[in-house]
Amino acid sequence: MPQTYLFKGVAPPSVTSVGDYAFSDCISLQSAKISGSVTSIGDYAFLGCNILSSITCNAKTPPAAALAFSSVNVSNCTLHVPIGTKALYQAADGWKYFMIVDDVVTEVEKIDDANLQISPNPVRDKLFITSTYSIEKVEIYDFSGKLIMVNSQLSNENAINISSLPKGIYLVKVYAHQGIIAKKFVKE
Repeated sequence: MPQTYLFKGVAPPSVTSVGDYAFSDCISLQSAKISGSVTSIGDYAFLGCNILSSITCNAKTPPAAALAFSSVNVSNCTLHVPIGTKALYQAADGWKYFMIVDDVVTEVEKIDDANLQISPNPVRDKLFITSTYSIEKVEIYDFSGKLIMVNSQLSNENAINISSLPKGIYLVKVYAHQGIIAKKFVKE
């Protein structure tokens, strides 16, 4: 039976390393997901994982992994990394040997929504988003889940003009470097 090992599911996000030989000889291991908090992967961590076909690494900086994948068939194993980090992984020891590297959104880290405020709620014209996080993008969805609006030109204190939206309940998704926060708001 195929197995997927989720590093994040095994240990809290505070775990920063995977030990030497950690998954050696897991002959049925097909995919692995590595938490964004991991900074190093030990020597031969995936030794004997001959059918490993997919690795998702959520770290924005490639974890030290010089010999971690030494027996992995890196020409057939797809490496999924966070958007904008592909070049970093292609230059990093241990990671640079992967032939197929996709930079895609890999994992949504849960971030503390106490560091993000939307106001007023309910709102009429302008929705203010204040955050201690660096905001990359804001999406607004209607109650049916349809994407209504996208704004990618934001800073830490933002006002989004929503005066053209009909009255109703909406969901705002705020994308930050650290993850995504979603909150509901009411348009009057």
